[in-house]
Amino acid sequence: MAIIKTERNFVYAYDPEPDDTFVKVAWFGPPQDGKHRMQFHTRPEPIEKYDEAVAWAKEMADQMTFPLYVVPMTSERANVGEAPATGNENGAYGITNDMLDGLHGVEVAAVQRRIAEEQARLEWPANVKAVLELLVERVSELQKRVAALEAGRG
Repeated sequence: MAIIKTERNFVYAYDPEPDDTFVKVAWFGPPQDGKHRMQFHTRPEPIEKYDEAVAWAKEMADQMTFPLYVVPMTSERANVGEAPATGNENGAYGITNDMLDGLHGVEVAAVQRRIAEEQARLEWPANVKAVLELLVERVSELQKRVAALEAGRG
């Protein structure tokens, strides 16, 4: 599996298996009921369009809140109108709980990075103001010294 970092997000591109004949891009939206996330996906495309699916996911990732998943699948799975029964609760077109558990650490790190970046963005104006105030004080002190030196010469 390739983990592709975009400017603001991630794309998880699962490697095609020899029997995979289709590929979908899946992604999630925010929970509507506070418990179950909304699921979205593209229509199944022939596996020959795998690279195009990865490229499209990379283009779209920065516009999304959650990561995108490029999921190759067999023709059996692609022909099912709804998510196949995989024994998991998310039903995300072949994305199993084990796969999501493996990605959890990466997603947590990404969220922590985003929080730190946002905090720095919010603190930046206050930090700049403090630096400018120190500079104003320092310039004022230097002006007083210069004035004293000039008065002493005169």
